[in-house]
Amino acid sequence: MDPGRRASFLLPLSLVGCRKAASPTAAAEAFLDAYYVEHDHDRALAVSADSAEARVRREKQLRAEAGGAYGVLPRVFYAHQRRREVDGVEELTYEVSIDSSGTRFKKTVVLRLKKYGEDWKVSAFAERDEAAPQTTEGTEARP
Repeated sequence: MDPGRRASFLLPLSLVGCRKAASPTAAAEAFLDAYYVEHDHDRALAVSADSAEARVRREKQLRAEAGGAYGVLPRVFYAHQRRREVDGVEELTYEVSIDSSGTRFKKTVVLRLKKYGEDWKVSAFAERDEAAPQTTEGTEARP
């Protein structure tokens, strides 16, 4: 394959990680992917501001102090639940499902998003644990 053709093939692939947060949903899902799915604090910081940015920076520092890398990453899925706008701030709610070594957890995650220049960013977020964890067999896990 000639170099020009190879470059034209690879360019679209290289731009996938550079998507702009041109909408509240795009910013919210970029944050969820980076923070919850991939545990990539640097990517989460790229779409966060204000108290969300401060929280991600604190957690990044704690992770570095604890030795860095995580063990096996859990499987994480999310689904949009609702959206509302209050005084120029978008609030998006997601159900996040986490499967960690056979134990399933559910969280409700509320993201508040504001527009900064041309891009939307998560300015704050909160999470609430749902019902007791369950094993993959569907029975409740015992503490």
